[in-house]
Amino acid sequence: MEETVVPRLPTIEFQSSIMTHEKVGDRRSWRNENQNVASAQILKVQAENRSILLNAEKIIQNCGRYQSLLDSGEQDLERFRQDSKKLIAECASVREKVSAVNGKKSTDGSSEVPQIVQQEDDETLMKLAETQKIELDDLHKRILDLQNQLEAKQGLDLILETLKSIEAGCEKLQGKREEFHEKEEEVEGLETLATALIVNEQRVKGELHEAREALMDGLKDFSSPTIGTKILGQLDSMSFVEACKRKYPIEIAEVKAVELCSLWEANLKDPDWHPFKTILAGGVYKDIDMEDERLKNLKNEWGEDVYTAVASAMKELNEYNPKKRLPVKELWNYELNRKASLTEGAEVLLQKWRNLKRRRSLLECTSS
Repeated sequence: MEETVVPRLPTIEFQSSIMTHEKVGDRRSWRNENQNVASAQILKVQAENRSILLNAEKIIQNCGRYQSLLDSGEQDLERFRQDSKKLIAECASVREKVSAVNGKKSTDGSSEVPQIVQQEDDETLMKLAETQKIELDDLHKRILDLQNQLEAKQGLDLILETLKSIEAGCEKLQGKREEFHEKEEEVEGLETLATALIVNEQRVKGELHEAREALMDGLKDFSSPTIGTKILGQLDSMSFVEACKRKYPIEIAEVKAVELCSLWEANLKDPDWHPFKTILAGGVYKDIDMEDERLKNLKNEWGEDVYTAVASAMKELNEYNPKKRLPVKELWNYELNRKASLTEGAEVLLQKWRNLKRRRSLLECTSS
């Protein structure tokens, strides 16, 4: 950004503009640093979430395969159950046949062969039962494992939903961050504009102040009943002189008036003295407090004119130079009893110049 050249600005105003630029730069640097930290954190969280989501999806795919195996195992178990029922039925049928044969053989007097056959059948059935029991136990174990994996899958589904919710929240946060960044850019633009306006305002104020000073200097040589210069906050010394003449001999009246006037000039500069009774919005004092102890004593001892002079000076200081409480020279409209504008002063000065030019023209015509 190019520096703005401010011609003939007061030192305090120029320094305040520099401080304003520095503050804007500090705030901008602080915001950029915070944005970089926030962006890095968001990117880190998003990367971690993506990694977790990928792992969760792989686990869920495996769980889907385990679910298929579980379903297949349950079908195998059911088939084995049906087969077991058939084998039990077949064993019962064989037992019945063996019993029938044994009964028949016993009637024929031959019992050894059926006993041997019965023993072989029992051994075959025992082996078959043990084999089925082992297979059933294996199936139960497989089913339990698959059920545990299914429960893990359901837990992972919940985790996946949570992670998706977190991811959506991060995306929403990213959108908010981008929106916030846009707002910050708008604020920075407004701050830059405000800084430029402040600098321009200070420059204009400086130029106006110089113009008023030049106008007041120009009006010193031209008397006018309406527009002129006035020292605001200055005590009317004649009021003190007249009051002292009534109280002291004429030889010392003026000396006493100077002493009294100097005393009240010091009182007017006292920053701890606020003889006002009304406070408007914004903390602006308005009316003189007639019950103020100093003013009451002044009025009782020196009269109305001296009191009015002090009260008027105090009001002017409070209005036009409240911080320093020192008299200040100002362009004044005596007819309306207020500050005169530059236009009013320029019109008076221009009218005086026209009159002077007209007189010179008349003198030249007369001499020629």
